[in-house]
Amino acid sequence: MSFFNRLILFFYALAVAVLSLGVVVLALGIVPSHILQNEYQYVMSMQKELIAGAVLVFLLSVHLLACSSSGREKVHESAQGELLIIAGTTGEVGVSLQALHRLIERVATATAGVRDTKVKVIQRKTVKDGKETTTLHVLLRLVLGREAEAAGVSDILRREICEELSHTVGIDHPEITIVVEDISNAPMTKKKRVV
Repeated sequence: MSFFNRLILFFYALAVAVLSLGVVVLALGIVPSHILQNEYQYVMSMQKELIAGAVLVFLLSVHLLACSSSGREKVHESAQGELLIIAGTTGEVGVSLQALHRLIERVATATAGVRDTKVKVIQRKTVKDGKETTTLHVLLRLVLGREAEAAGVSDILRREICEELSHTVGIDHPEITIVVEDISNAPMTKKKRVV
């Protein structure tokens, strides 16, 4: 539900709560009947405004009803701390998204022409017509060297990431988005490894 729809729902729920409190006040007889009759006559004297308000509330109700019963997909995203459940031949195994993040980061930094990389791994659970499907989305933000061709590097990265994910955890065809954020003139520096 969008921000606008949530805002409408907030005010709609607030109006219903105030209206229900008004019904409680009327039922308990807290307000004398001659005051109620006077207010009723005042409200009925403003027929144009009353009709416009009623039509607006009706349209908002229909809109919120349509939003709640639309057949669109429900999407749940998680980026950290959760497990991706993979079915094996003898049972299920959970692989943390952080492990997949590090695996993809190692593959990306080992690719020729890539100077720096930022990886984001997202697991999306989509529910449509009562059936839940899980897809893996990978977003790579790269800094390339001037010698590297962006299209060639992205093809190599896609192929190597798909092969590594398929071989290591059995995930076929993840959605991979590659964005080149910068092209660097700096010479490639080797990272020192602590053994």
